[in-house]
Amino acid sequence: PDYYIEGNLLFADNYKVLRTTDGRTKTINIVGMVGDCYHCNTDGVGNEVSFIKITSFVQIKKDEVIVVDRDNHCLRHLDRRAFRVSRFTGNCYYSKKGYYDSSGTKAQFDKPFDAIVDQVKKNTLIVTDYNNNALRTVDTTTRQVSTLIKLDRFVKPQRLTQDIVTGNLFITALNKIWHFIYADQTLSVLAGSDGAGFRNGPFSAALF
Repeated sequence: PDYYIEGNLLFADNYKVLRTTDGRTKTINIVGMVGDCYHCNTDGVGNEVSFIKITSFVQIKKDEVIVVDRDNHCLRHLDRRAFRVSRFTGNCYYSKKGYYDSSGTKAQFDKPFDAIVDQVKKNTLIVTDYNNNALRTVDTTTRQVSTLIKLDRFVKPQRLTQDIVTGNLFITALNKIWHFIYADQTLSVLAGSDGAGFRNGPFSAALF
């Protein structure tokens, strides 16, 4: 749903543009440049804004959206009222990837992929950091980036979701589904095994 326009759906189109639609007759471009743009990171208003690849976004307030710009290695902030995009965390340049916990644009990611609002810590985002094999957190008030967990065997985390009762996380990473226990900060494989494929069966024997 679109929190800003009741009854609408907010979506990313072709990784480049954020749009909103009523699902019937009206679709509006909010921000983003239509067309190819491989090394673009322009902040600004409306269609002067450019992204390389939007892989996720999360609405943190009715009029505020955090956009994951994967190939610019950063998170960007959208003010819905002003149609304005600015840098939130990470330096937002395609060649400036890395791993560094800090605040705002001093922090570094390497292809952040997905972001959700933490249901345990309400002013916090949880971000999958694809090439760093990590889960990172972002304080939406201070813009401080921290590491929740980082393991070499936790290869290329992508999508995540959270149990709103326990706070536990479920994460897809390469060909496995992982389970992160919030209370004791432990991570384990829930389903899938080494090697890719298609096989139904017990969690430990299934292939993805």
